[in-house]
Amino acid sequence: MAEVEVNDKKSYELTLIISSDLSEFDAEKAAEKIQASIAAKGGELTGTSNWGKKKLAYIIKGNEFGFYYTLVFDIDPEAIATLTRELELAPEVLRHIVISLEKEGVTADQLFTPEKEEQMIAASVKEKMAPVAEVKPMVKPIPAVVKETPVATEPGSAPEETPTRKAEPISKEELDQKIEEALKSDLE
Repeated sequence: MAEVEVNDKKSYELTLIISSDLSEFDAEKAAEKIQASIAAKGGELTGTSNWGKKKLAYIIKGNEFGFYYTLVFDIDPEAIATLTRELELAPEVLRHIVISLEKEGVTADQLFTPEKEEQMIAASVKEKMAPVAEVKPMVKPIPAVVKETPVATEPGSAPEETPTRKAEPISKEELDQKIEEALKSDLE
């Protein structure tokens, strides 16, 4: 009876930052060395992304810049501990993180890549370069408050019969004063 080979390999993403003290060529060689280590442990590389030299958020081991790489691979979960230990001991690796894609519920084609970054930047630039359409306000403007003043009439006429006309808008101070008076009268 033939043995059935069970595939216990899981998908992982390794993102690492290689020291900018190295040349670009040497950083590429360091990344290839890590890829060879993955293959030596029975891993199968399914994708690589070279993000290039980028500025770090903060200085790490005296480096302001680093070469970013992302490797996507399938490997036996037991080999991850050994790989992680090798990365911790490698002097050219400033930082690294290994993520199980299955635990995160992500597939390899959903990962962010340099190509997707370029597409997003191009779309953003295109959007900014497009002519700006007229922007309609989301809130209706508040009409100006106008106080009415009586029109001059004959002396002795009753105030309620006095015709009125619209005058200048009231000032902000007058409006604030009227609002405070109204609020005080409501509280009493």
